[in-house]
Amino acid sequence: QESTLEDITVHVRQTLGDSRSLYIIFDVIYPREADPAEYFTARLASGAVSDPSQAEDLPGQASSSVNGAQTQSDTMTYLAAFDFWEPTLTGQTVSLLIESPAGGRTYAFTWTPENEGFFAQASLTDQAGNTVGSAALSSFLLTLEIPGMDGDQWFSLANTLSLLGADGTALPASLGWDADGSRFFAQVYT
Repeated sequence: QESTLEDITVHVRQTLGDSRSLYIIFDVIYPREADPAEYFTARLASGAVSDPSQAEDLPGQASSSVNGAQTQSDTMTYLAAFDFWEPTLTGQTVSLLIESPAGGRTYAFTWTPENEGFFAQASLTDQAGNTVGSAALSSFLLTLEIPGMDGDQWFSLANTLSLLGADGTALPASLGWDADGSRFFAQVYT
């Protein structure tokens, strides 16, 4: 999809993901040389959005990020990543809102993701066999939910957690937890 406002065009080139994760590559094309300091932002909203000021973010988001680089003299290319605690993305209409750095323009792209993927889910038990939480692993994200853990316990867990690649070496990960401290996530990149 592509949208032009005034003289700047945003082209959403590709999406990849599953029902819990969505990665979007988009280009911002200027009529002049691109300024890497003019960094665009992106967010996902529920439903078809006609007025960005009234947009409601999708609930249950674990993390989001936008990274960009100048790929041609007049083009910035971005990767937006959105991860959710629960399967949220499949079968409902969403809008990607891409906002200019000055806040003067919002480019809206609407579609219904049909991404699905494999999930491994498990209960987490202590040494006595009592269920203490749950885990879910997809191709893109590991989430752990262990009620009652404090920040120090999560930090200790993060230092011992490793996902291994096929060759047995640890994969680089981005780690975090939600505001109330009961859920932990790891994004693993290869």
